[in-house]
Amino acid sequence: MRENKEGSRLRRIPASTLEATLGRFVPVKGVGLSDRVREFTAWRDDRLRASIWPYSRTVETPVAPRARVGFPERPGEEAEPPTEGICFSTQDYLGLSRDPSVHEAVISALGRYGPHAGSSPCLTGHTPVSDALRQELSELTGMEHVVLFPTGWAAGFGAITGLMRQWDHIVLDERAHACLAQGAHAATPNVTTAVHLDNGSVRERLRSIRATDVGNAILVITEGVYSMDSDVPALKELQQICREYQAVLMVDVAHDLGALGPGGTGQAGIQGMLGEIDLVMGSFSKCFATNGGFVGTCSREVEQYLSIYAGSHFFSSALSPLQAAAALQCARIVRSPEGESRRADLAQVADRLRHALAGRRLTVLGERSAIVPVETGSVAVARLAWSLAERRGLILAVIEFPAVPLGAARFRMQLMSDHRLEDMDTAARVLDESLTEARAVLAGRKGDAT
Repeated sequence: MRENKEGSRLRRIPASTLEATLGRFVPVKGVGLSDRVREFTAWRDDRLRASIWPYSRTVETPVAPRARVGFPERPGEEAEPPTEGICFSTQDYLGLSRDPSVHEAVISALGRYGPHAGSSPCLTGHTPVSDALRQELSELTGMEHVVLFPTGWAAGFGAITGLMRQWDHIVLDERAHACLAQGAHAATPNVTTAVHLDNGSVRERLRSIRATDVGNAILVITEGVYSMDSDVPALKELQQICREYQAVLMVDVAHDLGALGPGGTGQAGIQGMLGEIDLVMGSFSKCFATNGGFVGTCSREVEQYLSIYAGSHFFSSALSPLQAAAALQCARIVRSPEGESRRADLAQVADRLRHALAGRRLTVLGERSAIVPVETGSVAVARLAWSLAERRGLILAVIEFPAVPLGAARFRMQLMSDHRLEDMDTAARVLDESLTEARAVLAGRKGDAT
């Protein structure tokens, strides 16, 4: 059978371009900044020319289940036309960024307060909208006090660096988000990783720390839903272990708050832990139609201290009135019967996609959430299959090392409650065909080399 043009193009990609990882270019050395990163730039340009660079895309349509997305400019070549198709690469799990009442809330805030907070939240950056948002989040999370941040990243990083000191200890799940890992290492040299979702591993780390240090704080960090694996911790047991060793538990609820649980309360609500966790932090970018983040606590003392000593809160401009208005209206919808209906739709979409992918014997990770990870293993397979799938109308994110372990590359398919069920079947078919062709291309390359 004659090889198609696309397959021929992919077979000609050099192995160094196809198989090197982003992690290779982290330990750069040298005096001049441009010299330090030149090798990375050359590799990136090679991937751009080979149409296997999945980053820095331009979305030309509103966030929606179908989108038109541009490709980055390729050095020395004509720009590739945008692709249109089913979108699994945006974070709007309940589809609220297109809700008319959210738009109306933003327009109203613009008319009343203008587009900009104009100050740090520790000075004059708060508005009545942000105060109402804090109250709504308090009721949603069961946490009595809430501190707002300009981004979810700032919330995670700021909570850790604001509360922990160099003599304290942090026990971090080995797959925790980058804002949590970087915050931990910025706060203290005493950072220990625990085996992913292994509460026994956490207990051993805590026992070891307390054997030599009974006078300093320990912060244990996990996530409500892990975005690369769609798996969840046993929160009640983990909180009990933390209390046994006088440790503080912080849970990142970015991917479950709003999208899961009774009333949108996430894994804390599902597991009967609402208001029982020491600290929660979250992001508005998944279910609340805007940027921003928060940290919740049941301690007024912790709230007051954090609002002064979290640098990403104190030394940043406050969440704008427009962002606060969007998040506030979304939080109200999340807690309403409409929110329950949207979560039911999201669950149905997730079940349909997982069933369709499993029916094609693809490796689907984790449990039902707004995230469906499909593991490919080989990063070369993932990159080639991504290039093929994108040009066949499937817009999705390929995740590779160091975001996931070496040899565990995957696609992260992020769902919206108004994705069409029939599109889940189409997506599974296109992804399956693209993976099959990618593996055939790689097999052909090996054959050429022998």
